[in-house]
Amino acid sequence: MTGQSKTKFRRTTAWRAFRSSIIKARGCRCELCGRTKTSRGLDLHHLTPAVYSLLEPERFRLLCTGCHELVESFVFVAKSMPRAEQFYAWAGDFLPRKGVDL
Repeated sequence: MTGQSKTKFRRTTAWRAFRSSIIKARGCRCELCGRTKTSRGLDLHHLTPAVYSLLEPERFRLLCTGCHELVESFVFVAKSMPRAEQFYAWAGDFLPRKGVDL
């Protein structure tokens, strides 16, 4: 999904309802740093970007904007790492799954 189509998708009723349900179920708290935020300060980080529109809760992590930017930076770095497997082992559940193209 391109950046433009992601933006369009995020405007749909399905996405907004899904996002709200995740925030309600998990609380207004970042799953990485634990900070409590308003819903506007929280992002859904997708673990499998190739299937972004597949709305399954286990495919997403609720992160504050700061942590989301940090995780995305790690993804960018991982693309160029010769030992990406070690990086994934360290980064845990906040990065795309093994076998998924970055």
